[in-house]
Amino acid sequence: MENSHEAIIEPETYELVQAEFKRRKKAGNCTSAINCFASRITCGDCGGFYGRKVWHSNTKYAQTIWQCNNKFIRKAKCTTPHLKEELIKKAFVDVFNSLIDNKEEIINSYDDLIKKITDYSKEEKEIEKIEIESEVLQTSIERLISENARTTIDQAEYAKKYNALAQKHNNLQKIMQTLIRDIDKKKAKRTLMKAFLKTLKQQRHILKEFDEKIWSATLNYLEVKSNEMLVFHFKDGRELPGA
Repeated sequence: MENSHEAIIEPETYELVQAEFKRRKKAGNCTSAINCFASRITCGDCGGFYGRKVWHSNTKYAQTIWQCNNKFIRKAKCTTPHLKEELIKKAFVDVFNSLIDNKEEIINSYDDLIKKITDYSKEEKEIEKIEIESEVLQTSIERLISENARTTIDQAEYAKKYNALAQKHNNLQKIMQTLIRDIDKKKAKRTLMKAFLKTLKQQRHILKEFDEKIWSATLNYLEVKSNEMLVFHFKDGRELPGA
């Protein structure tokens, strides 16, 4: 019985986790969550993840950098640059602070934005129409089967009619499954947008230093372009360039 027991995991938290699983599955390859930057920085050339590397380890010149994992694997080497960890942190702080500067404007327009982007009333109406059409087809199929059992019907003609009705029914079911997936995506998107807004509302002051929790809560991924341009893709669908 649905909703008969208190949820162990909040629905919003569950949807956020599922969205993260889908993001990683879509990205492919093995991902890691040991470091907050792992599985969050992508190469604009090949779409692969950036990996963490330490240059000049065990020396006073040691520095941590992030570089495309496929940079020297592919024949056509990726032209995206490596990034120093401190540069990534500073770029995120600057971009997130630009959101803080426009916080009130963003909050005031957010409810309408969420409704516009995640409205699935159209899909629900389409599903209702498909369910009605499917019932009509199902009735026609059952009537045809019954008629074939009671009377003598040319079997070739019967098979032709049956296959035509069954094909229409199957096609409708495929369309409905696509619509259901579209609704699920919009629900997940709404959850991500609300979580993003919640974090933004809680942040009363600009960031003075990198905050790992805010990075993880608001950012979907950071894309590194070959011209050394950074594009921050936030969980609400917002894309902002970084220096």
